[in-house]
Amino acid sequence: MLSIFMHPTIDIAKSVETSGIPSSTCSMPNGSLAVGDDNGYVSIFNSEGELIESHKIEGKVIGLIYLENTLVVGSSISGVSIISDSPQNLHLSSGCEILIASGSDFLVSDGSGILYRFNQVSELLWQKEIGQMTHISSNSEGTFLAVALESGGVIILNNNGDILHDSPASLDDIETISCMVFRKDVLVVARNSLGLIIDDRPENRVECWSVGRGIIHTSEMESLVNSICSTSEGVILGCFNGELLNLEIGSNHQKLLAKFNYPISNILIWNDSILVASWFDIARVDLDVGVIWSLEHIGIVEHISRIGVSKVAILGDDKKHREPCPIYIIDPDSEIKSTDFSIDNFDISSDSNEFSGALSADEEKAIKEAQEKSSSDLEKGKKKKASESQKSAAEEMEALAKRMKSMQAEEEEEGLEEDMDALRSLLENIITLSFEEEFLMREIKTTDAQDPRYVEHGQTQRKLKDDARMVEDSLYALSMRVRQLAGAVNREIGLVNHHMEKALGGFGNRETPMIAMNQQYVMTSFNNLALLLDEALQEMQNKQECKNPGTGNCNKPGGSGKKPSAKAGNLKKMQEALGKQLEEMKSRMGEGTNQGESNQRGGQMSQQLAEMAAQQAALRELAKQRANELNGDGSGEGEEMKRIAEEMEQLERDLVNRNVDAGTIERQREIITRLLEAEEADRVRGEKDERRSIVGNQGLHPETPQSIDYLNDRANEIELLKTIPVNLSPFYKDRVDDYFNTVTP
Repeated sequence: MLSIFMHPTIDIAKSVETSGIPSSTCSMPNGSLAVGDDNGYVSIFNSEGELIESHKIEGKVIGLIYLENTLVVGSSISGVSIISDSPQNLHLSSGCEILIASGSDFLVSDGSGILYRFNQVSELLWQKEIGQMTHISSNSEGTFLAVALESGGVIILNNNGDILHDSPASLDDIETISCMVFRKDVLVVARNSLGLIIDDRPENRVECWSVGRGIIHTSEMESLVNSICSTSEGVILGCFNGELLNLEIGSNHQKLLAKFNYPISNILIWNDSILVASWFDIARVDLDVGVIWSLEHIGIVEHISRIGVSKVAILGDDKKHREPCPIYIIDPDSEIKSTDFSIDNFDISSDSNEFSGALSADEEKAIKEAQEKSSSDLEKGKKKKASESQKSAAEEMEALAKRMKSMQAEEEEEGLEEDMDALRSLLENIITLSFEEEFLMREIKTTDAQDPRYVEHGQTQRKLKDDARMVEDSLYALSMRVRQLAGAVNREIGLVNHHMEKALGGFGNRETPMIAMNQQYVMTSFNNLALLLDEALQEMQNKQECKNPGTGNCNKPGGSGKKPSAKAGNLKKMQEALGKQLEEMKSRMGEGTNQGESNQRGGQMSQQLAEMAAQQAALRELAKQRANELNGDGSGEGEEMKRIAEEMEQLERDLVNRNVDAGTIERQREIITRLLEAEEADRVRGEKDERRSIVGNQGLHPETPQSIDYLNDRANEIELLKTIPVNLSPFYKDRVDDYFNTVTP
């Protein structure tokens, strides 16, 4: 009996519909669960998933914590709202960025880089200017806290705000803190660098800091750490490469507990096991056994929260459609459902196997009978009949092999098409983000620091940062599947996050030059990612064309013919059309300089430049293809086309960098000139010697009778003209004489 094994699963106790995309959660002592969404709604559910009450705040819900019958809500716009019997608002002009509990108090960071500490009755204990923060952590008693700066530094403070340790980031590299957690009086920090400098420092590492002695241990990690959860003996680490590791404090030994296909985003201790969120899945992992069960959510799992004593709420986000996903309420200790299944459980009929590639019952019976007959004939000495039976069985097996190979090729082609669709969608999102960032940069440059719109621009920048997170998750998933892209993708994503944080940090003091500079860096990284994905998409398209060659124009032409490359004449026509667009663009740019063209028009112009760059990239690929074809016979005739492709690449780079000047127009004209020469070379190359016409000699041979008669008649006519007087002026008479003297009979 054939058995196929998958991870067991459990039933979903209840699925609860929501009105918004969850942004934060908070477990409450009475067994309820508070959920905040990006629309500003705070919904409170009981342990059965029933909605108890709902509240609305201004802006997006940044964080939720529960303290002494009080629900504290962080708002991206207004600051902090207190939901209790005596509700109140703690207004922060720069909004709330991070909200966490610290003992019986709570800590808040705003958009201007200030850290606040409030007590449980919402009284301000102290505030301290720290800088732009990405993470805040506190021990359970609230006696120590740590902040991670967007620069990659870490600061450890006591509950009075006094700095105990300051660990700045390296000056010769870009470092980030991906997560951190307190384990009693030891801070565990996941620090990462982009590796811009080649030295002995590990790019990914976990540091242990004692609040009294400073750093005490460093462990090098193979991958970036996304999540940390403390245990009695050490910490559990969830990594970007899908590894779940157990790390004992003070030891470099890393025990692999489980390996997932996608990055681990969240970890929750559940009794003696661990609940792990990885992409769309949540799994329960035993420290010794491994994965016990797994359950798939319809969205990317971002939050795992306790609800009541025996249940857990799973909240996800549909990054693709940006629609609210239901909350799954499960009991992790519920009965496990096995997903083992046997082929005996299925109806193996001709209908069910029509397109499966498997043998039908009749085919299987025929092969078996042919093999039995062959064995019987051999035993009886009938070698000829045995050979025929063996041949028949072999033909049946060969047909099966072809069918399975065809099925596998079809599945691979479908998977490739799905990947290409996802890549196109991701590429479109990145280009859109780049345009929006550029438009915001132009707006910032023309907005006065005292203008009320400055706050709106800050909110727009924060929204772009949130939108970039969606792209970031998709890019991480892509890099997990295509390892060759991982290094470049991670580097550019790190730069996007770094400069996004820098730009946001400038809104507090309204530092326009610093904001615009970092926005330009963000655009550059987005453009680099777009080029990277465009090359990957072209490679996938080429791979698909190689698998399905043909000369037709249908979607799947097939066939064994070779797709012809573009001739120089066709390239010239397309390049001329592109050049016309380029000159019109240059003309409009000049008009915008003189007449104060609007930023909106500038944004549209940038989009048009990007489209032109894509067209130029396509032409460059055609030129390279033509050059390779001409050089295929070793004649070197494609070198000129190769140089044209290099010129096209330079022009493409100018378009990508929005560097359209007189030099760009001149380069375009030079390309047209070279394509004209290449077109003429193609024409000459197409002329074969056997088809070349030879013009006959129209002259008459002087020795033939016809020639002699003709020459005599011509001489007589000339003599006659000389003897007949003509009334001419002296000037023209001299000219006629000169003519007759030069004419030879």
